[in-house]
Amino acid sequence: MEPAVAAKILDHLEKARSSPRSAETWGKLGEVLQAHGLAREASECYLAAIDLSPREFPWHYLRAHALRGVDAALALAQTEEALRLDPAYAAAHVLKAEIREQQGETEKALASYEKALELEPTSAIAAFGAGRLSLSQGNLDRARALLEAAAGLDPEAGAIHASLAQLYRRLGEDDKARAEAETAFAKKAAVGVTDPIHFRMTQESVSSLVQLERAAAASEAGDFRRAEEIYRGLVELRPDDADLRARYGDVLVQVNQTAKAREEYLGALGTNPAHAAAHHGLGNLRNLEGDFEGALSEYRASLESRPDHVPTLVNFGALLAFQGKGNEAEAAFRRALEIEPTAFGPNRQLGELLLKRGDVAGAIRHFRAALEAEPDSGPVHFQLAMALASTEQFGPALEHARKASALGHPVKPDVLSRLEAMAARGGGR
Repeated sequence: MEPAVAAKILDHLEKARSSPRSAETWGKLGEVLQAHGLAREASECYLAAIDLSPREFPWHYLRAHALRGVDAALALAQTEEALRLDPAYAAAHVLKAEIREQQGETEKALASYEKALELEPTSAIAAFGAGRLSLSQGNLDRARALLEAAAGLDPEAGAIHASLAQLYRRLGEDDKARAEAETAFAKKAAVGVTDPIHFRMTQESVSSLVQLERAAAASEAGDFRRAEEIYRGLVELRPDDADLRARYGDVLVQVNQTAKAREEYLGALGTNPAHAAAHHGLGNLRNLEGDFEGALSEYRASLESRPDHVPTLVNFGALLAFQGKGNEAEAAFRRALEIEPTAFGPNRQLGELLLKRGDVAGAIRHFRAALEAEPDSGPVHFQLAMALASTEQFGPALEHARKASALGHPVKPDVLSRLEAMAARGGGR
């Protein structure tokens, strides 16, 4: 095992040997083992904890989780024992439903999902499970209510949208079915479940895979200091992993450690000279430093191995536009829009380019598309206001200028006053 994993298991094993009559110690060893994929061994530790403290709900519940992939019948019995101790823990009813469903007992599984939903009306996974089984039974009205509720509770879960697509097809609502199928393809998240006991167990993992997931989650949440700390440890463990080093470089840029970020990007390229993300990150650094030719070279290298990466295409096109290479820039932006027609970046950048060329109608169209993606972009509201004003659409121009100002974009008072005057004279079309 990875050294950090081995050290943690050995530490908790020694604690259990030193305190063999402690239910807490055996239970904690079970959590550490289960968090690292050792389900059978974890179930034995939970059993030891249960023998020492039979009324502790968590050890029964976690043992049921550990056993579900080993012995479904025993896992179900352990779940029922846990529910006798705490019948109000909704996640345990979800676990019972999942095991029942695995055994082909649809009616009993549905009853357990509905019990979980009764206890926790905001449970997306309970609504999803009950909706999915209602759909399989042909109860389309009930399935619709449950699946649409589940989608509202967890809109990022692709599986919910996939089931909605099936439902709408059966109802003959083809447009909705197609839209949900497209959403299901785009959404990759699993259906969420509120389960603090199981979550606590998973947090015991120190494996590099789990640490990588935590680092990515921290980056997504904007906690770049935490992400930097995790990536640093992972790179120390796996210094020849180009992906890790490139991701670490991206986080270092966010915490203003650009010199160290450069080292990581170059380290990634030392391992894999064609690594697209490392070339992209290095291109961004060179762009910031004013080395525009160097940045373009890095972006080109990145696009050779990852030609459909929209952020690279946008940065590449923006730099080309800055250098006055309008045709090449337009080609980059249009390629990005072929890949993601509704993306903010290429729509905004293409709008700016078209406005400079005098294609005001085209600019307006792309600014509007950009605002569909990011309606709170003050700069784009202002750009759209100026484009509309140039075509004497003063009323709409005034609305967007006011919106830009409300969002914090600097708008000179005389600009607003002129637009107000023109709109008042009948330029509000």
